[in-house]
Amino acid sequence: DLAKLELWHKNNDQSIELVDQALKVATPIDSPYLNSLHKRDIETELVSLYEIQGIAYRYKKNYTLALKAYEKAQAIDPYYLTLYKEIADIYYLKGDIDSALKYNLHAFELNPHDANWPAAISLLYREKKDLAKAEVYDRLAREINSAKP
Repeated sequence: DLAKLELWHKNNDQSIELVDQALKVATPIDSPYLNSLHKRDIETELVSLYEIQGIAYRYKKNYTLALKAYEKAQAIDPYYLTLYKEIADIYYLKGDIDSALKYNLHAFELNPHDANWPAAISLLYREKKDLAKAEVYDRLAREINSAKP
């Protein structure tokens, strides 16, 4: 929580340091002494720590370390969709539209009822000047939104 607070106050270096300290003392998730519930709790905390670390590195414009942190979180929880957006955004900031597309497309496969994914995909295709694909995903986003009650 303190690392989140430091991040909120834009103290990125302090936030990263606090996350590093927490990671050093965290119980390894492969410990034979953990039951499944405790393991899940630790995994959730680790994902949160890596996500905070990734955000802090992104704010510092250290995209390489931000990606590493997000990828560590994603290795623990590959269904935490926010990480796909964070990773896609980093690739976008690095100018790698194809990788940004890849992560948005994969997240859309995992969550096909969220119109934000096809909307983001449409914008990326527009940036690539592929207007036919952009229109397909724009239409999908509108269809998903119109299907909501």
